[in-house]
Amino acid sequence: MKKINRQILVELIVFLIFIGILLYLILFDRYKTYVNPSMLPFLWLCVIMILLWTINRSRLLFYQNYRQSYRHLYVLIVPIILMLIPLGTLNPTTLPNSIDDGATFIQSQSKQTKSTSSSEAPAATAPDSASENPVTADPSPSNTQTPSAQAPAEETPKSPASTAPSTDASSSANTSSAPALTTEQQRANAPFIQEGLNQATKSITISNEYFLAWIFELNENQAMYQDYMVTITGYVHWDENRMKSDEFAVARLLMSCCSADLTPIGLNAWKNPAITLENGQWYVFKGKLSTAGFNGKQVPYLTLMTAIKTTKPNDEYIYP
Repeated sequence: MKKINRQILVELIVFLIFIGILLYLILFDRYKTYVNPSMLPFLWLCVIMILLWTINRSRLLFYQNYRQSYRHLYVLIVPIILMLIPLGTLNPTTLPNSIDDGATFIQSQSKQTKSTSSSEAPAATAPDSASENPVTADPSPSNTQTPSAQAPAEETPKSPASTAPSTDASSSANTSSAPALTTEQQRANAPFIQEGLNQATKSITISNEYFLAWIFELNENQAMYQDYMVTITGYVHWDENRMKSDEFAVARLLMSCCSADLTPIGLNAWKNPAITLENGQWYVFKGKLSTAGFNGKQVPYLTLMTAIKTTKPNDEYIYP
């Protein structure tokens, strides 16, 4: 009877344990706690490669070698030990206090979108400084009309009606007092805004799925949503270095790549001093939307009306 090679046997056991843990994380969606969902194909690739390696090494199970070494297995043993340790609940208050109010993300996305749209529509290649960076624009009445007035020009190549005389464009600009959301030109750039939006009651219900998209939209088109009632779920984030006692942020944790780069992002808010909120606690917030200056930028603000305690959602993190 052939003698089993102990080194190969240990290797096979380690490989199979590692494959089993990866499959558990993938099949039960637990991998989202560690990495962005966009990494899923790479996880499957890792499973396949290690499985093939396991099959290949199994051919040597009864091959005897006189010098055995296990050091190369540390590469897998250490991750296995870390993944077997029960993952405790992350306390958001232990993260750095600085919160991304969406401006940095918005500016990068806005530049990318504008560069793409300018290549597709040459007529829209000359936006003014206020429309190129709406987050930091002066919130005066003259500037807040800029996105609405420019919207028809941006959609000129896409609409048959755009071939009409230029008087049509000027008449559209003169009707900027009408609700901006009723124009197809502005809705075309953000089709998701139908999710949770009720124009009749001027209210927005932000779901977990569209949290980041709505943060983008509210920052990008601040004037369009003035005085809208917003219902949003998140945890209380209070930065003692940059916020007053009546200020906080309705935040979620944004994961760009993995858990090592978790960043709070959300919507700034004011509250009545009589309302007590626990830092890091999850609530369903409801309030009226406005704009104000924060950290040198003009950002949307929520004037809090109600806050109801809730549990954090199963998908605690949001992803770009």
